[in-house]
Amino acid sequence: MLNNREKEILIKNGFVKELKGDTVLFTDEFKEIFICDYKLGKKPKKIFQDCGFDYMVIGKTRIDNFRKAMKNKMLKDEPVSDQRVNNGYIDSKSSEFSKLSLESQVKRLQEEIVILNQINSVLKKNDLLEERHLRESKMKKQQKKNFK
Repeated sequence: MLNNREKEILIKNGFVKELKGDTVLFTDEFKEIFICDYKLGKKPKKIFQDCGFDYMVIGKTRIDNFRKAMKNKMLKDEPVSDQRVNNGYIDSKSSEFSKLSLESQVKRLQEEIVILNQINSVLKKNDLLEERHLRESKMKKQQKKNFK
């Protein structure tokens, strides 16, 4: 169970869409980052920590359950977005966004920037890995030619 202090810590993280009791609803962006990093071989605990989650607050069980859920989505080729009702989350592109206070809009946009920067970082890492793989493949082919 999450205590009030832990809930306050979690809700401040831009990757938490909402807290419902002890249930943590993560943003689609976090789910995409998680899946990308997980496919690249990063451990779930490390992914959560890199995205600003305190391991002692989020807990091993929650991380394990999330990993299983994301792995199921990957295996079934399902979208990462929450298929339940919107859950009160206000996307910056929605008409509801303009009804928020300026302070809330700025906070939401700052969170979006952080998320987009993290997604960009994952994509850059993926590009670097692809480039390295291509370089290594070319080198192996060249080595085979040299031995013939």
